Parts: sequence; structure tokens; C-alpha cells
Amino acid sequence: MAGLGAFVELKTVLPTPGKPLASAKIQAAATAEHGEVIALLELDGLPPLSGSYCDLLAEKGRWEYEPPGAG
Repeated sequence: MAGLGAFVELKTVLPTPGKPLASAKIQAAATAEHGEVIALLELDGLPPLSGSYCDLLAEKGRWEYEPPGAG
């Protein structure tokens, strides 16, 4: 995205949790997998950012969200 610098977006998709215990196991497995991907891509030395492209653009004052049907 122009003006935002270089970055990579990683997402880990979780299935709909069933039981609370299973949910904790799924979360732990997803967290481990996410860490493995970060390490494989050698991104572990870079600072993580939270938020979306829209959030980053809004911080730069270059974009404002307009809900569908509002315009």
C-alpha cells in the first residue's frame, strides 16, 4: 500500500470452537502454527502491528470509512 511502507499480513483462521477445553487446545495450536510461520518467513525480528490496512490509512489521514448506503 502506497505510503504505508513494507509489511506482510498474516492471518490464522480458527474453526468454530466446540467445547471450552477443545477451544483452548485449538487456540494453542493456532498460536504455535502462527509462530512457526513467522519464524519460517524470518519475520520474528520485526515488530508486529495490529489493525487493518484501513486502520493504517486512517492513521495517516488518507482514508475515512463510509458505511454502505451512507453516501
